[in-house]
Amino acid sequence: MSFHGTGAFLVTDVTAEVTGDIFKIPLFCGIMGITEEVQRHLGKGRDVMKKAEKIILYTGAGGITAYIVRCIADAVMDRFRVPLPDYFGLAYMSPWGALIVVCVLAQIGVLISVLLRRRREDGKKEISMGYTVSFFCSFIPFVLLVAYSAYCMKAGFNFLWSVSYGWEAFGDAFMIMGFVFIIIPVFPFCVFWQVFYIVRRIKARKRLKAERS
Repeated sequence: MSFHGTGAFLVTDVTAEVTGDIFKIPLFCGIMGITEEVQRHLGKGRDVMKKAEKIILYTGAGGITAYIVRCIADAVMDRFRVPLPDYFGLAYMSPWGALIVVCVLAQIGVLISVLLRRRREDGKKEISMGYTVSFFCSFIPFVLLVAYSAYCMKAGFNFLWSVSYGWEAFGDAFMIMGFVFIIIPVFPFCVFWQVFYIVRRIKARKRLKAERS
């Protein structure tokens, strides 16, 4: 899973202890957030970012930096008894994981806002069909979770040393697999995009009505 254009992006697997070391930490556009070169590319030479948006970007980059420093510090204090990616996995399963997700989502939100504003200034439709399609696609993971939970009602749901059926299996599968997709984090990104899209859609309609009146 890659996060591009957010100052720093991580390719992560929080179950590294089971599936192997799949934690990579490449830095994109520098650790301190989006660079001026990328900003000029987004705005075609214009300073398209508001002051608050720049603050959010740099704050998010600071949170990502703190997460990376914390993981490396843990590895150094522990004298690298396990591979470095494992320390990132352990930190991700702590409150630091919530920090990294919030920082990445904040940066993504700012960058999309800038792109939408640029579309509006260029005379294009702010919310394109692609954004609408992605909005509806964001519900697919939730539908799949419900479908899988329903399937487990008859086929059974295995967890640890027990097997459940019926509504008990539905509840177990829904909660456990839902928790997994929160940790990964599929659901946080889906919910973020749904809320973001709805808010931007409402603002775009209000702005269009104001321009027509």
